[in-house]
Parts: sequence; structure tokens; C-alpha cells
Amino acid sequence: MSSAVKVTQLGTALATVVSAHTFVNALLLRRPRAIVPTQHERVRLLIPARDEAERIGPCLDAALAQTGVANLEIVVLDDGSTDSTSTVVEQLIDSYTATAHGPSLRLIDGGDAPLPEGWLGKPWACERLRQAVDGDVVVYIDADVTIGSRVKVQNNVSVYRGVTIADDVFLGPSCVFTND
Repeated sequence: MSSAVKVTQLGTALATVVSAHTFVNALLLRRPRAIVPTQHERVRLLIPARDEAERIGPCLDAALAQTGVANLEIVVLDDGSTDSTSTVVEQLIDSYTATAHGPSLRLIDGGDAPLPEGWLGKPWACERLRQAVDGDVVVYIDADVTIGSRVKVQNNVSVYRGVTIADDVFLGPSCVFTND
């Protein structure tokens, strides 16, 4: 048998193995559910912010574009910013009209109160946000986070509630809390 025939046979065998491997991977690939159920719980997306005027606009635009959560409230705590963070949020509140199915947006002025003993800045801001809302599920994000089109609060709550979807479509298990 000539070396050309051996190379051809080897190439054919290799291509067959790679094709079989690809086929098996395609069968085993986890895919997101086509339809993730709409969440009807009272979901609160809490955003502590300090000196985030340059970044909070895109964060809130993405948060306001969320779908699939029937009762979503987005709450921003301006934690003593020295820039125009609160002005940016107020302008968004003024320009955004909540629809019957869209999220609501509000701003809390964190003021200049000193930290209680034993607290650090961001955990205390998160605690004040939590105290200010009434919801079944609370999701925290930083003011410099822009939620991508595949990453949805709806998916995050679904995963938290045990609905199986792909691993790469939620914010992360450590940022969802519930009143249960």
C-alpha cells in the first residue's frame, strides 16, 4: 500500500472520529429553555451607588429593559455621592414612564450619616436598600454593571427557584435573596 493511500485512510479515520465527537457534543450540549416562565413574584433589583455618574446610566438603561418579571422594582441608593449620580438617576426617572408591564424605578438618598459601628460602606448601603423595600426576591447589582441581553433578572430568579436553564444566563447565585 502506498504512503498516499495510508495518509488518505488516516485522514478519513481522523475526520470520522472528529465528526463523531462533534455529533456527541451537539447531542449533550445544554441549551437555554426557549421560554423561561414569567416571574410574578415581587422582585426588587437593588443598586447601591457612590460616585457612579459616568456608569449608572447604562446600568439603569439595561435594568429598565428587563422583561419577564411582572412586578420588578429597581431601587438605587445614592450613598453620599460627590458627583452627579443622583442627578443622572433623577433624569432617568423623569424621562422613563413605567408601563403596566415594565419595571418601576426609584431613588433613595443615602445622606451623609456615619456608618454604624462594625459596618463597612457597601454592606451598609445594601442593608439600607433591603430595609427600604418590600419584595419576595431581592437581587443586588453594582452600579457599574450593565446587564447583557442574555443575562436577565427573570433567569436569575428562575434559577434560584429551581427552573433549569443554561449556566451562563444568570447573574450568580450569591446575589439573589428571598424573604422565605
